[in-house]
Amino acid sequence: MKRKYLWPITLVVCGVLMLISAIISSAGLVDFPLYKAVIAIPFVAHIVVKGIIGKRFYTIPIPLTVLFLLFEENIAKCAGVDSGDLISNWIVILAAILIFIGLAFITFFYDHNDEDSEEVKATKNNVSASVKYINCHDFVHETVECNMGSSKVFFSNASEYEGDATLKLNCNMGSIVVCVPADWDVDAKIDNHMGSVKVDDNTPIEGAKKLRIVGENNMGAVHVKFN
Repeated sequence: MKRKYLWPITLVVCGVLMLISAIISSAGLVDFPLYKAVIAIPFVAHIVVKGIIGKRFYTIPIPLTVLFLLFEENIAKCAGVDSGDLISNWIVILAAILIFIGLAFITFFYDHNDEDSEEVKATKNNVSASVKYINCHDFVHETVECNMGSSKVFFSNASEYEGDATLKLNCNMGSIVVCVPADWDVDAKIDNHMGSVKVDDNTPIEGAKKLRIVGENNMGAVHVKFN
């Protein structure tokens, strides 16, 4: 199943379970809303898979906050608090945002270039706007990283491009636009996490030179277009 169907299907299932839960609760059979458990599943999976196993610890505070707000009433009952309100929601949300931004800065601004080898040309943009021109004369592998900014990527000397090069994108709460020559064949495989990735439709001619675009997008926007 494609990832893009996960949230729509989850919402549909939650809607159905919400109705079932209301009927069961009205009948006095069960006092626990079943739809909350279904809503919690993708958030728990995100924390375990992406946050802990994937070592993207900056992604943990937001889903963890959602889980706390979702089950705050149940937690309060277990703690013996009759009001069902343990702490102000605004304090929880503000704390989560501050922790998220702090971990994101630590992860991407100070310790994200260790994986780049000397053979890979890398360009990093932090909280600003930038334009990157890739010289196709010796284009084999390039990395473009954008953190809380906006970046545009163009290709110079396109007629000298030999094909089969790789462009790696790391977009973190930013925006990256890649302008690709219309006669190239693009194979884009970008992991998207709570953001948007758009690759314009294009029908390459037979024998077109291939460009691989890989990487990940975290709460940002990536757009690959042809010109």
